[in-house]
Parts: sequence; C-alpha cells; structure tokens
Amino acid sequence: MVLTLKVISTYDKFLDFRRQWDDLLARSGNECVFLTWEWTKTWLDVFGDGKQVHIVLGYSPDNILVAMAPMMVRKVSRFGVSLNRLEFLGSGHEVTPDHLGLVTLDAYKQRFEFEFFRYLERVVLWDVALLRDMREDTGFIERAAGYLDGSYTWALRANGVCPYIELPRSWDEYLATLSPNNRYNIGRKERAISKKSPAGFELWKDAGTLSQGMRALQELHRQRMSDKKRDGASLEEDFWCFHQRIAHEFHEKGWLLLGVLRMNGRIVACQYAFHYKDRVFFYQSGIDRSFNKYSPGLLSTAHMIRESINAGAVEYDFLRGSEAYKFHWAKAQRKNTEIIIWNNTFKAMLHRTLFFSKKWIRTIFVSL
Repeated sequence: MVLTLKVISTYDKFLDFRRQWDDLLARSGNECVFLTWEWTKTWLDVFGDGKQVHIVLGYSPDNILVAMAPMMVRKVSRFGVSLNRLEFLGSGHEVTPDHLGLVTLDAYKQRFEFEFFRYLERVVLWDVALLRDMREDTGFIERAAGYLDGSYTWALRANGVCPYIELPRSWDEYLATLSPNNRYNIGRKERAISKKSPAGFELWKDAGTLSQGMRALQELHRQRMSDKKRDGASLEEDFWCFHQRIAHEFHEKGWLLLGVLRMNGRIVACQYAFHYKDRVFFYQSGIDRSFNKYSPGLLSTAHMIRESINAGAVEYDFLRGSEAYKFHWAKAQRKNTEIIIWNNTFKAMLHRTLFFSKKWIRTIFVSL
C-alpha cells in the first residue's frame, strides 16, 4: 500500500485545512482534545512566533486523507548549541498538553508511521526531533523503535504519569470505589461548609461573563502558586491569554467545564476542565487559601467528578502530574513517554555527544 505524502508549511494553508483536519480527527476515533483544530489554531495564534508549521499528510491511492503528523520546527539552544528541533505542533512548556501523536485511520497506521520516518530521512529542516507528551500504551513507541534502529541515534525518556478515573454510571457507584476514609471526609466537609454559610457549586454557563470566571481561576491559581513558592508557565501572561481564548472557543463548542464553588457569594475554588467526546480532561484549579479548613479543593473536585458522571463521561483524566491528591480519586494511571532522535547533521551530532555525556556524568554522581 503506497501513500502519497504532502506537507502544509504555512499558517495560511493550515487555516484552509480546517474541514479536512476535523474530518480526519473524527474518522480516526482519536479522543484527545489537544489535537483538535481549535486548540492547535489558538496555540499558533498565541505562541506561534518563531515556529515553523510542518504538517505531514498521508493520502491513500484514491487520494483520500488517511493520516496526519501535526509537526512544527522550533529554534532552541541546548548545551550552547543552536538547533532546529522538530516537535509535535503545540507541544512544549507553554501549555504542556498530553496524549499527542500522529492522527491516522487504523488501517493505515503502520504504513504512515513507516512513511513518516522515511520522510524525515529526506528532509534537512531539523537537527533533533523531540516527540513528547505521548501515551506509552499506544504501541507507537515499540513500532518507532523498529523504524529508528539502524537509521538514527535515539533515546527514550519517561515524561510523567496521567492518573485517571474510569467513571461508572452514577455518583453513588463511584463513591463506593473510594476508601471509607475518603467517603467520610467528603461528607464531613460538605456538612461543615453548609453549616458555616450558604455554599454552592455551579458550572459557568454565561458566555458574556466567562472572562470574569477565567480571571477568578487565574487569581486563585496564582495565589496558590505564590503560597507554595513555585514558578512556571502558568504564571505567564501568554498562558492566560491562551486560556481566555480557548475557554471561549470551547464554551461555544460545548466542551468547557469551568466549575466554581462559592461561600457567601464569594468564589473559593475554581476547577477548569474540558469535556471532549466522552472524556473529561482536568487541566487547572485555583483555591482560596483562607478557606483551607473547609477543603474547597476536595469539595470542588468531588463536584466536578459528579458533574462529569451526570454528563455521561466515561473517563476523568487528571492529566500529567503525580500529585498525591489525584490518587485520592484515581486508581489508574497512564505513563507519558518522549522520544529524542538525532539527525545526521554536525550540530545534531555535537548535541548528541553532550546529551549522553551529561547523562553519563549524572549517573556517576548518583551512584557515588
């Protein structure tokens, strides 16, 4: 089976490709919200300066789009070496998506992967490829190893874990899966907060005031990060510019879950997630520290899971991070993996030498 490859290498051509992108994503059965055209386009609008779009398309012999590798080239400097790095479009530190990868119809999956790696051998636009934020359990890693061995020097690295809940049909069924201590804590905190003041949880419905809800999330999240003396991309203005835009996009599509917990009319917790197809992706939260004794984080998380079950979702994905609170709710997890591939350019070979030297030195010091 021969596939014809074509490439989209400009933003304007990407914009013209929306209908085909949406159609392929739907036909592929892929359920990752971070691979939607809306997410990708918003990412390019906010973070696209200095990145080169490079989307590789696969067409069947009868000229039907059957596969896509949404890629970009980012200029980076590592170990003092300036590199052109090939990555999944939208991956990276700016908004740290998960579950990225190629989008293919099952019947063409292995053939397109083979053709994609062969294509990389023919183009010189990249020095290093960093394929990150991928699920380990898709089989792609094992197949990629077969394509890469003998052609490239490459390495595999763990990239965190994503705890998740397989949601039952009712909240009571889910509660029964929790430990007696967790069930007791939820009930005790709900009683405590209701005795203190009128309290309620709601999903933000009004598009006209959605920016206000997102600002509340931003402020509570920044407060929490400051309390813990942490920094990161979620404190940057561009991060919140992106999420203001994506929240409005997703609200219009019916994919947004912005939950707020109020006490006496005051927002004391925000939960920010996306409901795409039949899965919920929890992304961000914000908690008012002055109400910590009422555990607003625990209660708002409980409400979000209950709302997700009521909406018919079959999975609640906490996304990347092994924070202890996630495992109070989730019993399963998926591993994320990344592949680093070095091209046969001088800069790539220099970077490769420095990369393995640093890894070797770190191993020595750890073993001492």
